[in-house]
Amino acid sequence: MDTSAALLPPGSKDIDTHPASYQVHRDYVEQAITLIREHFDLNEGLYSLKYDDIATRLKAFNFYEIPQELLASNTITEVEVSGNEISILIRFGERLLKEVSNIEMQQDRVVFYYDAIEPLIERLQANKAPQLSPADLLAMLEILQIYCDDPDFSAEANGIAEGLLDFFAGHAQ
Repeated sequence: MDTSAALLPPGSKDIDTHPASYQVHRDYVEQAITLIREHFDLNEGLYSLKYDDIATRLKAFNFYEIPQELLASNTITEVEVSGNEISILIRFGERLLKEVSNIEMQQDRVVFYYDAIEPLIERLQANKAPQLSPADLLAMLEILQIYCDDPDFSAEANGIAEGLLDFFAGHAQ
């Protein structure tokens, strides 16, 4: 269901409420309903993903949900990153650069925005108030998504992830 956002018609603005239809063999209807209730909330006839916490919300984030006009925009100035947040992002970013091959094999996935990670780290190290592009923010989100289950993932890292998710949710409306 995550990837159904990629099937939106061109020009569709409401990414959060797009239709998806699934056919389930009658022998598996009860199992399907159980799974849907486990992962989705039903409100006013519409299903939405359940988020137990920021890590769950971060794992459910789909890079296809980002509006193209945001990706094509220039530098974003409305995002502020504290010194401690910069340290966290640099630490996880440098770790990802070293572990990328293992992560892609272990998690059976491609690391999105990998090419943006090294330039992001350089900008974060060079400037206390860096100008960040959409690619930088998505690279940050990818780094955090990869390490959100890590024992070193702190409450402050959760806060960074929450801020980024809220930022992108605000631009998806």
